[in-house]
Amino acid sequence: MGLTGSILRKKQFVSFKETKTISIKILLSLGYNVRSWNEDFTGKNYCSISVQKNDASWFIMYIYRKENLADEHNFSHISSDLTRVIDIEDISEVEDMVLNFLKEYFKYYPNDYFDNEHDWYYTKADIDTAFKSNNYYKWCYETTNKNL
Repeated sequence: MGLTGSILRKKQFVSFKETKTISIKILLSLGYNVRSWNEDFTGKNYCSISVQKNDASWFIMYIYRKENLADEHNFSHISSDLTRVIDIEDISEVEDMVLNFLKEYFKYYPNDYFDNEHDWYYTKADIDTAFKSNNYYKWCYETTNKNL
C-alpha cells in the first residue's frame, strides 16, 4: 500500500453534497472515469468513488458526509478546527492524477489543506508551486520547511 492523503477543511464549512458534486465535476473535466458506489450510506459516513485514467492508473476517494470528531486531534499540527472531507487512498503511481485533481480542487476551496500520512501538509500555494515546476511525481514526497 502506498502513500495516502486527506483533504481537510474547517468544520463549519463542510458540505458533503457540494464537495461530492464539485469533486466529480473536476475529475470528469480531467478526463478521468468516475464510478461511485454505496450511495445509500447504510451504516456509512462516506461515499466511495473509484477514479480511473486507464487500466493501470486509478485510485479510490472517500468523501465524508460529516465531520469526524477524532479529527480534532489528528490534524492539530495544522489547526484544531479541521476535519477530513476527502481521503485519497494509495497515491503511489498516480501522483500526477492527484496533483492535477488538487490543482483544480483548490480553485474551489483555496483555504483547504492536503495532508499526507507523513503529516506533511500542502496549501493551495504549495500545490500551485508543484504544478508549475512540473513536479508531477515527486511533489507528495517532499515538504517545505514551513510545514515541519
